[in-house]
Amino acid sequence: MKFQSKNPYTGEIYFERSLLSSADLTQKLGQAEALFHKWNALELESRIDAIRPIAGYLREHLEELAQCITREMGKPISESRAEIQKCALLVDYYVEEAPSVLSSEKTFNDGVEEGVRRDALGAVLGVMPWNFPFWQVFRFAIPSLLAGNVALLKHAPNMPDTAERIETLIQEASGYRLLTQLTIDVETISDVLDSPIVRGACLTGSVKAGQAYAAQAAKRIIPTVLELGSNDPFIILSDSNLENACDTFIDSRFGNSGQTCIAAKRLIVEETVYDEVEHMVKQRIEELSVQDPMKDATRLSCMAREDLADQLFKQWSASIEAGAEVIIKPEQNGTHFSPGFLRNPPQDAPAWSEELFGPVAVICKASDMNHAIQMANDTRFGLGASVWTSDSSKARQMVSQLNYGTVVVNQKTASDPRWPFGGIKDSGYGRELGKEGLLEFVNLKTYKIDL
Repeated sequence: MKFQSKNPYTGEIYFERSLLSSADLTQKLGQAEALFHKWNALELESRIDAIRPIAGYLREHLEELAQCITREMGKPISESRAEIQKCALLVDYYVEEAPSVLSSEKTFNDGVEEGVRRDALGAVLGVMPWNFPFWQVFRFAIPSLLAGNVALLKHAPNMPDTAERIETLIQEASGYRLLTQLTIDVETISDVLDSPIVRGACLTGSVKAGQAYAAQAAKRIIPTVLELGSNDPFIILSDSNLENACDTFIDSRFGNSGQTCIAAKRLIVEETVYDEVEHMVKQRIEELSVQDPMKDATRLSCMAREDLADQLFKQWSASIEAGAEVIIKPEQNGTHFSPGFLRNPPQDAPAWSEELFGPVAVICKASDMNHAIQMANDTRFGLGASVWTSDSSKARQMVSQLNYGTVVVNQKTASDPRWPFGGIKDSGYGRELGKEGLLEFVNLKTYKIDL
Protein backbone atom coordinates (compact mmCIF):
# COMPACT_ATOMS: atom_id res chain seq x y z
CA MET A 1 0.00 0.00 0.00
CA LYS A 2 1.14 3.55 -0.78
CA PHE A 3 -0.07 7.01 0.07
CA GLN A 4 -0.61 8.95 -3.16
CA SER A 5 -0.87 12.62 -4.00
CA LYS A 6 -3.51 12.76 -6.71
CA ASN A 7 -4.58 16.09 -8.15
CA PRO A 8 -8.37 15.86 -7.77
CA TYR A 9 -9.05 18.37 -10.54
CA THR A 10 -6.91 16.69 -13.21
CA GLY A 11 -6.60 13.14 -11.87
CA GLU A 12 -2.79 13.22 -12.10
CA ILE A 13 -0.85 11.11 -9.56
CA TYR A 14 2.40 12.95 -8.92
CA PHE A 15 3.77 11.88 -5.51
CA GLU A 16 3.88 8.56 -3.64
CA ARG A 17 5.16 7.25 -0.34
CA SER A 18 5.20 3.66 0.89
CA LEU A 19 3.97 2.79 4.36
CA LEU A 20 6.57 2.63 7.09
CA SER A 21 7.82 -0.80 8.04
CA SER A 22 7.52 -1.88 11.67
CA ALA A 23 11.27 -1.38 12.14
CA ASP A 24 11.20 2.10 10.60
CA LEU A 25 8.27 3.10 12.79
CA THR A 26 10.07 1.89 15.90
CA GLN A 27 13.15 3.87 14.90
CA LYS A 28 11.15 7.07 14.34
CA LEU A 29 9.42 6.76 17.69
CA GLY A 30 12.78 6.23 19.38
CA GLN A 31 14.20 9.31 17.69
CA ALA A 32 11.18 11.34 18.80
CA GLU A 33 11.67 10.20 22.39
CA ALA A 34 15.35 11.14 22.34
CA LEU A 35 14.54 14.55 20.90
CA PHE A 36 11.83 15.15 23.51
CA HIS A 37 14.33 14.89 26.35
CA LYS A 38 16.65 17.33 24.57
CA TRP A 39 13.90 19.76 23.54
CA ASN A 40 12.10 19.75 26.88
CA ALA A 41 15.38 20.47 28.70
CA LEU A 42 15.61 23.84 26.94
CA GLU A 43 14.38 26.96 28.67
CA LEU A 44 11.05 28.26 27.42
CA GLU A 45 12.70 31.29 25.85
CA SER A 46 15.00 29.04 23.83
CA ARG A 47 12.04 27.06 22.54
CA ILE A 48 10.29 30.30 21.59
CA ASP A 49 13.40 31.46 19.71
CA ALA A 50 13.40 28.19 17.75
CA ILE A 51 9.68 28.32 16.87
CA ARG A 52 9.53 32.02 15.94
CA PRO A 53 11.28 31.66 12.52
CA ILE A 54 8.58 29.25 11.32
CA ALA A 55 6.27 32.22 10.67
CA GLY A 56 8.88 33.84 8.44
CA TYR A 57 9.45 30.57 6.58
CA LEU A 58 5.73 30.26 5.86
CA ARG A 59 5.55 33.79 4.48
CA GLU A 60 8.74 33.40 2.45
CA HIS A 61 7.49 30.17 0.85
CA LEU A 62 3.83 31.22 0.66
CA GLU A 63 3.21 30.55 -3.03
CA GLU A 64 5.02 27.22 -3.08
CA LEU A 65 3.13 25.91 -0.05
CA ALA A 66 -0.22 27.23 -1.26
CA GLN A 67 0.23 25.48 -4.59
CA CYS A 68 1.02 22.27 -2.71
CA ILE A 69 -2.38 22.46 -0.97
CA THR A 70 -4.27 23.25 -4.16
CA ARG A 71 -2.57 20.57 -6.22
CA GLU A 72 -3.09 17.89 -3.59
CA MET A 73 -6.68 18.49 -2.43
CA GLY A 74 -8.20 20.98 -4.88
CA LYS A 75 -8.69 24.06 -2.72
CA PRO A 76 -8.95 27.33 -4.73
CA ILE A 77 -5.49 28.90 -4.73
CA SER A 78 -6.70 32.13 -3.10
CA GLU A 79 -7.99 30.11 -0.14
CA SER A 80 -4.77 28.07 0.03
CA ARG A 81 -2.74 31.28 0.29
CA ALA A 82 -5.03 32.45 3.09
CA GLU A 83 -4.48 29.16 4.93
CA ILE A 84 -0.70 29.56 4.88
CA GLN A 85 -0.97 33.17 6.02
CA LYS A 86 -3.24 32.10 8.88
CA CYS A 87 -0.67 29.53 9.99
CA ALA A 88 1.95 32.27 10.13
CA LEU A 89 -0.37 34.41 12.26
CA LEU A 90 -0.86 31.45 14.59
CA VAL A 91 2.90 31.15 15.10
CA ASP A 92 3.13 34.90 15.74
CA TYR A 93 0.35 34.70 18.32
CA TYR A 94 1.75 31.75 20.24
CA VAL A 95 5.34 32.95 20.49
CA GLU A 96 3.96 36.13 22.04
CA GLU A 97 1.54 34.38 24.41
CA ALA A 98 3.75 31.48 25.50
CA PRO A 99 5.79 33.36 28.14
CA SER A 100 2.76 34.53 30.11
CA VAL A 101 0.80 31.25 29.80
CA LEU A 102 3.54 28.62 30.17
CA SER A 103 5.83 30.24 32.71
CA SER A 104 5.83 28.90 36.25
CA GLU A 105 4.04 30.73 39.04
CA LYS A 106 5.52 30.92 42.51
CA THR A 107 5.03 32.62 45.81
CA PHE A 108 6.57 32.42 49.30
CA ASN A 109 4.62 31.71 52.47
CA ASP A 110 6.48 31.43 55.79
CA GLY A 111 9.68 30.49 54.01
CA VAL A 112 8.01 27.88 51.78
CA GLU A 113 8.20 28.32 48.04
CA GLU A 114 4.86 27.28 46.50
CA GLY A 115 3.85 27.33 42.88
CA VAL A 116 2.60 25.74 39.67
CA ARG A 117 4.67 24.52 36.76
CA ARG A 118 3.44 23.75 33.23
CA ASP A 119 5.53 20.75 32.27
CA ALA A 120 5.53 18.91 28.97
CA LEU A 121 4.14 15.38 28.73
CA GLY A 122 6.09 13.75 25.89
CA ALA A 123 4.99 13.23 22.29
CA VAL A 124 1.57 14.38 21.08
CA LEU A 125 0.09 12.31 18.25
CA GLY A 126 -2.12 14.25 15.83
CA VAL A 127 -4.36 12.43 13.36
CA MET A 128 -5.21 15.16 10.91
CA PRO A 129 -7.62 15.64 7.96
CA TRP A 130 -7.07 16.74 4.39
CA ASN A 131 -9.43 19.74 4.17
CA PHE A 132 -7.15 22.27 5.92
CA PRO A 133 -3.93 20.28 5.65
CA PHE A 134 -1.57 22.93 7.06
CA TRP A 135 -3.87 24.77 9.45
CA GLN A 136 -5.12 21.67 11.25
CA VAL A 137 -1.56 20.49 11.85
CA PHE A 138 -0.22 23.84 12.99
CA ARG A 139 -2.99 24.45 15.48
CA PHE A 140 -2.17 21.28 17.40
CA ALA A 141 1.58 21.19 16.80
CA ILE A 142 2.80 24.72 17.54
CA PRO A 143 1.33 25.09 21.06
CA SER A 144 2.38 21.52 21.87
CA LEU A 145 5.96 22.22 20.79
CA LEU A 146 6.18 25.47 22.70
CA ALA A 147 5.09 23.64 25.83
CA GLY A 148 8.08 21.32 25.42
CA ASN A 149 6.40 18.35 23.75
CA VAL A 150 7.32 16.89 20.38
CA ALA A 151 4.74 16.15 17.68
CA LEU A 152 3.90 13.01 15.74
CA LEU A 153 1.73 13.48 12.65
CA LYS A 154 -0.47 10.90 10.99
CA HIS A 155 -1.87 12.87 8.07
CA ALA A 156 -4.66 11.90 5.69
CA PRO A 157 -3.59 9.24 3.15
CA ASN A 158 -4.19 11.61 0.22
CA MET A 159 -1.78 14.24 1.65
CA PRO A 160 1.73 12.70 1.69
CA ASP A 161 3.33 15.65 -0.11
CA THR A 162 1.89 18.14 2.37
CA ALA A 163 2.89 15.97 5.33
CA GLU A 164 6.52 15.84 4.22
CA ARG A 165 6.63 19.56 3.50
CA ILE A 166 5.34 20.38 6.98
CA GLU A 167 7.94 18.11 8.58
CA THR A 168 10.71 19.67 6.47
CA LEU A 169 9.73 23.30 6.99
CA ILE A 170 9.50 22.96 10.77
CA GLN A 171 12.93 21.33 10.86
CA GLU A 172 14.55 23.86 8.52
CA ALA A 173 13.04 26.86 10.29
CA SER A 174 13.58 25.71 13.88
CA GLY A 175 16.75 23.64 13.55
CA TYR A 176 15.08 20.66 15.25
CA ARG A 177 13.08 17.69 13.91
CA LEU A 178 10.22 18.65 16.21
CA LEU A 179 7.49 17.06 14.11
CA THR A 180 7.77 13.55 12.71
CA GLN A 181 5.25 12.56 10.07
CA LEU A 182 4.30 8.90 10.07
CA THR A 183 3.19 7.24 6.84
CA ILE A 184 1.04 4.60 8.51
CA ASP A 185 -2.40 3.10 7.94
CA VAL A 186 -5.34 3.39 10.31
CA GLU A 187 -4.69 0.01 11.90
CA THR A 188 -1.18 1.06 12.97
CA ILE A 189 -2.42 4.09 14.92
CA SER A 190 -3.12 1.86 17.92
CA ASP A 191 0.51 0.68 17.86
CA VAL A 192 1.69 4.29 18.05
CA LEU A 193 -0.72 5.07 20.87
CA ASP A 194 0.75 2.10 22.77
CA SER A 195 4.23 3.63 22.61
CA PRO A 196 5.34 4.95 26.04
CA ILE A 197 6.58 8.21 24.50
CA VAL A 198 3.06 9.16 23.35
CA ARG A 199 1.41 11.08 26.19
CA GLY A 200 -1.20 13.13 24.33
CA ALA A 201 -3.44 12.60 21.32
CA CYS A 202 -5.71 14.72 19.16
CA LEU A 203 -7.85 14.00 16.12
CA THR A 204 -9.94 15.94 13.65
CA GLY A 205 -12.27 13.71 11.70
CA SER A 206 -15.53 11.79 11.79
CA VAL A 207 -17.47 10.81 14.90
CA LYS A 208 -16.72 7.15 14.21
CA ALA A 209 -12.99 7.83 13.95
CA GLY A 210 -13.05 9.92 17.13
CA GLN A 211 -14.82 7.21 19.11
CA ALA A 212 -12.27 4.57 18.09
CA TYR A 213 -9.32 6.89 18.68
CA ALA A 214 -10.44 8.02 22.13
CA ALA A 215 -11.16 4.43 23.14
CA GLN A 216 -7.62 3.38 22.16
CA ALA A 217 -6.07 6.33 23.98
CA ALA A 218 -8.16 5.63 27.08
CA LYS A 219 -6.47 2.28 27.56
CA ARG A 220 -3.29 4.18 28.48
CA ILE A 221 -5.09 7.09 30.16
CA ILE A 222 -3.79 9.51 27.51
CA PRO A 223 -5.49 12.94 27.37
CA THR A 224 -7.24 13.58 24.08
CA VAL A 225 -8.71 16.48 22.13
CA LEU A 226 -11.31 15.67 19.46
CA GLU A 227 -12.87 17.84 16.76
CA LEU A 228 -15.46 15.74 14.97
CA GLY A 229 -18.49 16.23 12.74
CA SER A 230 -20.81 19.20 12.59
CA ASN A 231 -24.14 20.38 11.22
CA ASP A 232 -23.79 24.09 11.84
CA PRO A 233 -26.81 26.40 11.63
CA PHE A 234 -26.84 29.81 9.96
CA ILE A 235 -29.84 31.71 11.35
CA ILE A 236 -31.29 34.76 9.60
CA LEU A 237 -33.91 36.75 11.53
CA SER A 238 -36.25 39.24 9.89
CA ASP A 239 -34.38 42.31 11.17
CA SER A 240 -31.09 41.27 9.51
CA ASN A 241 -29.18 42.94 6.72
CA LEU A 242 -30.28 40.33 4.20
CA GLU A 243 -27.77 41.17 1.49
CA ASN A 244 -24.82 40.79 3.85
CA ALA A 245 -26.30 37.69 5.42
CA CYS A 246 -26.83 35.95 2.08
CA ASP A 247 -23.40 36.89 0.79
CA THR A 248 -21.80 35.55 3.95
CA PHE A 249 -23.84 32.36 3.83
CA ILE A 250 -22.57 31.63 0.31
CA ASP A 251 -19.00 32.28 1.43
CA SER A 252 -19.43 30.02 4.45
CA ARG A 253 -21.33 27.19 2.76
CA PHE A 254 -19.25 26.96 -0.42
CA GLY A 255 -15.77 27.97 0.77
CA ASN A 256 -13.30 25.11 0.22
CA SER A 257 -16.03 23.58 -1.99
CA GLY A 258 -18.19 23.07 1.08
CA GLN A 259 -15.58 20.86 2.74
CA THR A 260 -15.27 22.75 6.02
CA CYS A 261 -16.22 21.57 9.52
CA ILE A 262 -17.65 24.95 10.49
CA ALA A 263 -19.34 25.69 7.17
CA ALA A 264 -22.93 26.93 7.36
CA LYS A 265 -24.74 23.66 6.71
CA ARG A 266 -28.34 24.48 7.67
CA LEU A 267 -29.77 27.87 6.67
CA ILE A 268 -32.64 28.63 9.08
CA VAL A 269 -34.69 31.69 8.09
CA GLU A 270 -37.52 33.50 9.90
CA GLU A 271 -40.68 33.07 7.86
CA THR A 272 -41.41 36.78 7.23
CA VAL A 273 -38.26 37.05 5.09
CA TYR A 274 -37.99 33.43 4.01
CA ASP A 275 -39.08 33.83 0.39
CA GLU A 276 -36.78 36.79 -0.16
CA VAL A 277 -33.79 34.98 1.34
CA GLU A 278 -34.39 31.80 -0.63
CA HIS A 279 -34.56 33.80 -3.86
CA MET A 280 -31.36 35.70 -3.07
CA VAL A 281 -29.45 32.56 -2.10
CA LYS A 282 -30.69 30.70 -5.19
CA GLN A 283 -29.43 33.50 -7.44
CA ARG A 284 -26.02 33.43 -5.81
CA ILE A 285 -25.68 29.66 -6.02
CA GLU A 286 -26.57 29.71 -9.71
CA GLU A 287 -23.56 31.96 -10.29
CA LEU A 288 -21.19 29.27 -8.99
CA SER A 289 -19.57 26.58 -11.11
CA VAL A 290 -16.60 24.25 -10.75
CA GLN A 291 -13.46 25.97 -12.04
CA ASP A 292 -9.69 25.33 -12.16
CA PRO A 293 -8.45 25.74 -8.57
CA MET A 294 -5.12 27.18 -9.72
CA LYS A 295 -6.81 30.27 -11.17
CA ASP A 296 -6.93 33.31 -8.91
CA ALA A 297 -10.60 34.08 -9.67
CA THR A 298 -11.91 30.60 -8.86
CA ARG A 299 -14.52 30.55 -6.08
CA LEU A 300 -15.60 26.91 -6.30
CA SER A 301 -13.48 23.93 -7.26
CA CYS A 302 -13.67 20.17 -7.22
CA MET A 303 -14.01 17.94 -4.19
CA ALA A 304 -10.89 16.39 -2.71
CA ARG A 305 -11.62 12.75 -3.63
CA GLU A 306 -14.11 10.91 -5.81
CA ASP A 307 -15.36 8.71 -2.95
CA LEU A 308 -16.27 11.86 -1.00
CA ALA A 309 -18.26 13.17 -3.94
CA ASP A 310 -19.99 9.78 -4.30
CA GLN A 311 -20.96 9.82 -0.61
CA LEU A 312 -22.35 13.37 -0.87
CA PHE A 313 -24.51 12.42 -3.86
CA LYS A 314 -25.86 9.42 -1.93
CA GLN A 315 -26.83 11.73 0.94
CA TRP A 316 -28.48 14.09 -1.55
CA SER A 317 -30.49 11.27 -3.12
CA ALA A 318 -31.52 9.85 0.26
CA SER A 319 -32.68 13.30 1.37
CA ILE A 320 -34.88 13.63 -1.72
CA GLU A 321 -36.36 10.20 -1.06
CA ALA A 322 -37.08 11.26 2.54
CA GLY A 323 -39.07 14.28 1.32
CA ALA A 324 -36.66 17.20 0.88
CA GLU A 325 -37.57 19.53 -1.99
CA VAL A 326 -35.12 20.30 -4.81
CA ILE A 327 -34.36 23.94 -5.57
CA ILE A 328 -31.16 23.38 -7.57
CA LYS A 329 -30.11 19.86 -8.59
CA PRO A 330 -26.35 19.17 -8.53
CA GLU A 331 -24.41 17.23 -11.13
CA GLN A 332 -21.52 14.93 -10.30
CA ASN A 333 -18.70 13.87 -12.61
CA GLY A 334 -15.96 12.23 -10.57
CA THR A 335 -14.66 14.85 -8.15
CA HIS A 336 -16.48 17.64 -10.01
CA PHE A 337 -19.67 18.38 -8.07
CA SER A 338 -21.82 21.35 -9.05
CA PRO A 339 -23.71 23.12 -6.24
CA GLY A 340 -27.02 21.79 -4.99
CA PHE A 341 -29.79 23.47 -3.00
CA LEU A 342 -32.47 21.72 -0.90
CA ARG A 343 -35.58 22.99 0.89
CA ASN A 344 -37.10 21.72 4.15
CA PRO A 345 -35.56 18.27 4.63
CA PRO A 346 -37.42 16.21 7.26
CA GLN A 347 -35.66 15.33 10.49
CA ASP A 348 -34.80 11.82 9.31
CA ALA A 349 -33.19 13.03 6.07
CA PRO A 350 -29.37 13.06 5.85
CA ALA A 351 -29.54 16.74 4.88
CA TRP A 352 -30.90 17.48 8.38
CA SER A 353 -29.44 14.79 10.61
CA GLU A 354 -25.98 14.25 9.05
CA GLU A 355 -23.08 16.41 7.94
CA LEU A 356 -23.10 17.22 4.23
CA PHE A 357 -19.40 17.72 3.55
CA GLY A 358 -19.52 19.36 0.15
CA PRO A 359 -21.25 22.01 -1.99
CA VAL A 360 -24.90 21.39 -1.04
CA ALA A 361 -26.96 24.05 0.75
CA VAL A 362 -30.06 23.40 2.86
CA ILE A 363 -32.72 25.97 3.74
CA CYS A 364 -35.52 25.70 6.32
CA LYS A 365 -38.26 28.02 7.61
CA ALA A 366 -38.67 29.05 11.26
CA SER A 367 -41.80 30.74 12.62
CA ASP A 368 -39.85 33.03 14.97
CA MET A 369 -36.61 33.37 16.93
CA ASN A 370 -37.48 30.72 19.51
CA HIS A 371 -38.41 28.26 16.82
CA ALA A 372 -35.10 29.01 15.07
CA ILE A 373 -33.20 28.25 18.29
CA GLN A 374 -35.12 25.00 18.71
CA MET A 375 -34.35 23.96 15.12
CA ALA A 376 -30.69 24.91 15.44
CA ASN A 377 -30.28 22.83 18.60
CA ASP A 378 -32.07 19.85 17.04
CA THR A 379 -28.85 18.03 16.22
CA ARG A 380 -26.38 15.69 17.87
CA PHE A 381 -23.59 18.08 16.87
CA GLY A 382 -22.41 21.31 18.46
CA LEU A 383 -19.43 22.95 16.76
CA GLY A 384 -20.37 26.43 15.51
CA ALA A 385 -23.41 28.63 14.83
CA SER A 386 -23.91 31.95 13.05
CA VAL A 387 -26.78 34.32 13.92
CA TRP A 388 -27.94 37.33 11.92
CA THR A 389 -29.95 40.08 13.63
CA SER A 390 -29.73 43.83 14.27
CA ASP A 391 -31.28 43.47 17.74
CA SER A 392 -28.60 43.28 20.44
CA SER A 393 -30.92 41.73 23.03
CA LYS A 394 -31.90 38.97 20.60
CA ALA A 395 -28.24 38.45 19.76
CA ARG A 396 -27.26 37.96 23.41
CA GLN A 397 -30.22 35.68 24.05
CA MET A 398 -29.31 33.46 21.12
CA VAL A 399 -25.64 33.34 22.09
CA SER A 400 -26.67 32.02 25.51
CA GLN A 401 -29.23 29.49 24.24
CA LEU A 402 -27.47 27.95 21.22
CA ASN A 403 -25.64 24.79 22.26
CA TYR A 404 -22.39 25.17 20.33
CA GLY A 405 -18.70 25.61 21.01
CA THR A 406 -18.67 28.87 19.02
CA VAL A 407 -21.54 31.29 18.35
CA VAL A 408 -21.02 34.44 16.26
CA VAL A 409 -23.43 37.24 15.38
CA ASN A 410 -23.42 38.93 11.97
CA GLN A 411 -20.22 37.11 11.02
CA LYS A 412 -19.12 33.88 9.42
CA THR A 413 -18.11 31.20 11.90
CA ALA A 414 -14.32 30.84 11.76
CA SER A 415 -11.48 29.71 13.97
CA ASP A 416 -9.11 32.37 15.30
CA PRO A 417 -5.67 31.76 16.86
CA ARG A 418 -6.57 34.12 19.73
CA TRP A 419 -9.69 32.27 20.92
CA PRO A 420 -10.34 28.65 21.98
CA PHE A 421 -11.98 26.48 19.35
CA GLY A 422 -13.83 23.19 19.67
CA GLY A 423 -17.23 21.59 20.02
CA ILE A 424 -19.65 19.84 22.35
CA LYS A 425 -21.83 16.74 22.02
CA ASP A 426 -20.84 14.64 18.99
CA SER A 427 -18.64 17.45 17.70
CA GLY A 428 -15.99 16.49 20.24
CA TYR A 429 -14.33 17.88 23.35
CA GLY A 430 -11.26 19.80 24.40
CA ARG A 431 -10.05 23.04 22.91
CA GLU A 432 -7.43 24.08 20.40
CA LEU A 433 -6.22 27.64 19.87
CA GLY A 434 -6.26 30.51 22.32
CA LYS A 435 -4.44 30.36 25.62
CA GLU A 436 -6.36 27.18 26.39
CA GLY A 437 -4.65 25.47 23.46
CA LEU A 438 -1.28 25.90 25.14
CA LEU A 439 -2.47 24.01 28.21
CA GLU A 440 -4.22 20.96 26.74
CA PHE A 441 -1.07 18.84 26.75
CA VAL A 442 0.84 19.97 29.83
CA ASN A 443 1.11 18.71 33.38
CA LEU A 444 -0.14 21.41 35.74
CA LYS A 445 2.29 20.50 38.49
CA THR A 446 1.76 22.00 41.92
CA TYR A 447 4.95 22.11 43.99
CA LYS A 448 6.11 23.21 47.43
CA ILE A 449 9.71 23.60 48.59
CA ASP A 450 10.25 23.85 52.32
CA LEU A 451 13.88 24.60 53.13
